[in-house]
Amino acid sequence: MNFRAYFKHMPTSMAAYAYAEKKLGKQLEKYSLKVLEAHVTFWIEHGVYRVNCHIVADGAIDLAVGAEDAVSMNAAIDALENKIEASLRKAKGKLRRHIMAPVIMDVTERGVDPAEAADAIDAGEILQQEKNRRRAGLHIVAAKA
Repeated sequence: MNFRAYFKHMPTSMAAYAYAEKKLGKQLEKYSLKVLEAHVTFWIEHGVYRVNCHIVADGAIDLAVGAEDAVSMNAAIDALENKIEASLRKAKGKLRRHIMAPVIMDVTERGVDPAEAADAIDAGEILQQEKNRRRAGLHIVAAKA
């Protein structure tokens, strides 16, 4: 993972860098994403600490999470962590809804219970399935809820 931190209008803080890397890395591991880049920007504006983050993962997820205001840098990072978790949950849910229908159909044809298969499939497998279908010239049609 390429983790970069930028400090604007404040001195560089290795403690803030390490804390952000630990917290954000934990969320990204939780959702089993292969992160290419994570850019975190720290700054102080009128005595308020702010943190902004941009994440590119798996080639299909590109998140830009807005600034979080707090009275301390750690509180701002914690608030950003919560916001990133919600964004990752939403992005991964979209991947499942749009791509999982054909995958579940394939699994059902093989005689596996779709409920068990949906839990075992992660984002990497979904993206690989989509690549294979594109190579074969098949179009993925999302199932309507």
